[in-house]
Amino acid sequence: MCTSNTEWAYISLDLNDLKQTNDLLGPSARDELICAASNCMKFAFAPYGKIYRIGGDEFVVWIQYSVSNLDSILPGFDATIHEWHGNHLNSISVSYGVV
Repeated sequence: MCTSNTEWAYISLDLNDLKQTNDLLGPSARDELICAASNCMKFAFAPYGKIYRIGGDEFVVWIQYSVSNLDSILPGFDATIHEWHGNHLNSISVSYGVV
């Protein structure tokens, strides 16, 4: 139960083009993207909350700490995603929304 003084943030994330990657490059590339997205999320968000994979390409982050710093946490995630390069692909794209 949340009380009125409890701060939290919910981030819904979607790994873009996962099906196309699987169809064009195979399951190794697909798995690389899933692991990369998960690792980028862990790097950026694990100190502040919990990360869950809720579907094939869908993730949720529940931020419980440093909610007031969310404006500085999100750019760190964006930078981590931008800098990623894999063996099968050179980039990764993740869409997200925050509540």
